[in-house]
Amino acid sequence: MISPTLSIIMPVYNAENHLQRCLDTVLQQTFRDFEVILINDGSKDRTGLVCDRNAELDTRIKVIHKENGGTSSARNEGLKIATGKYIGFVDSDDWLELDMYKVMMEKTEKHDVDLLISDYKRVYEDYAFEVVQPIREGYYNKDDMLKEYFPCLLMREDIDYPPTISNWACLFRKKLLNDNDIWYDTKTKYNEDFLFGAKAAYHAKSLYHLKGHHNYNFYFNPYSTTAVYNTDKWGINLHVYEEAKNLFGNISEFDFTQQLKTTMIFFSFNAINEVAKSKVGFFKRYKEIKNILKHPYLKEAFHNYKYPKVKYKLRIMLFLHKYRQAFLVTLKQKF
Repeated sequence: MISPTLSIIMPVYNAENHLQRCLDTVLQQTFRDFEVILINDGSKDRTGLVCDRNAELDTRIKVIHKENGGTSSARNEGLKIATGKYIGFVDSDDWLELDMYKVMMEKTEKHDVDLLISDYKRVYEDYAFEVVQPIREGYYNKDDMLKEYFPCLLMREDIDYPPTISNWACLFRKKLLNDNDIWYDTKTKYNEDFLFGAKAAYHAKSLYHLKGHHNYNFYFNPYSTTAVYNTDKWGINLHVYEEAKNLFGNISEFDFTQQLKTTMIFFSFNAINEVAKSKVGFFKRYKEIKNILKHPYLKEAFHNYKYPKVKYKLRIMLFLHKYRQAFLVTLKQKF
């Protein structure tokens, strides 16, 4: 049996209300040489039946039913059985423009790259906007990556996620993942794309940025784990930071010190925004925020920190975080 060019991995959990919409836009792609791996991650609704019904109708679909373990474990199960030359990821509440993979695969095969990064569209209930990655369009060899891409591999200078944070807007050569033992960290329920994308980009020998193509529609689900309050967000952020520091803290060919500091600062912003979603009273939120701001990792991050050129409001937040102004931060998060 001839292996497909592309494996599309889709974890699904309690997705019966939107899975078919997503699957239809995958199966109707103008690029046809792919397999779809659906991982039913212990769903409690009729998601499994939707998966099986589609597999009966389209031989390109493989279905895995497993106990619930989260997105990272589900994607890993898909990676284990994927046979494509390239790997793509799709989240079940999103949808694709029908020529997305045709455009992406034309560039990956023409330039024979290890990694492709595309722009995408972020969709809310009443509006949408196009996300453009802050890197130039086109092909990068390894030297180009060291000069132009590595400065934002972990974290952008404006204190935001790197281009590979959206793994579903990327294509990864499977050999790149296999040769460098790149898997998802199953200890992370959030930011699972961060380490996976960073490791893949670091080891890639070439990449292509598909600028101005917004063919992936990322739907902001108000009930997703990223949209609701999660009490364990700070602890998981600390774990992700520790892993990033272990991986990138002593790299010889590039100094990631500033980006690691920025990562820690960003994760403190991220965790405090999480606290702001909670329904607890002001003083409980103040106590949680105070504990975050006094963490030694954050103190270490601000030591000899080179402040970036960012917007005025963000500069204020940097000041408040550095000097542990928990009361003022809590007040700011209230409004």
